[in-house]
Amino acid sequence: MLFMRLLLLLSSLCFAELKLVAVTDPYCHVCERWHEEVGQQYDVYMQSHNLPELVEVPQDSYSNRMWVYHRIGLLHALPTFIVMNDDEVLGSFEGYTVASEFIEEIEKVIN
Repeated sequence: MLFMRLLLLLSSLCFAELKLVAVTDPYCHVCERWHEEVGQQYDVYMQSHNLPELVEVPQDSYSNRMWVYHRIGLLHALPTFIVMNDDEVLGSFEGYTVASEFIEEIEKVIN
């Protein structure tokens, strides 16, 4: 199961298009709030604001933590959001307050 999740994650990041990687943790209350307010309806935001596809990487497994460490490095806060093109990090931001500021942060990175 874990291997399949990681394989799916890796294959979704192999295409040459922008991805928004959301690094979260199931025990993080801010991550949980982000997921409830934005994550569950990100497809709507993605289409209405022309945002990159979302790939969520929960830090509840060793393989996910190693994937983040090898591609992004050490994290200083959760949630952390990284805009990537293939394996290249284009920009990132940490934390979550409200949906409108979250969208603005993504747009700053991609524009």
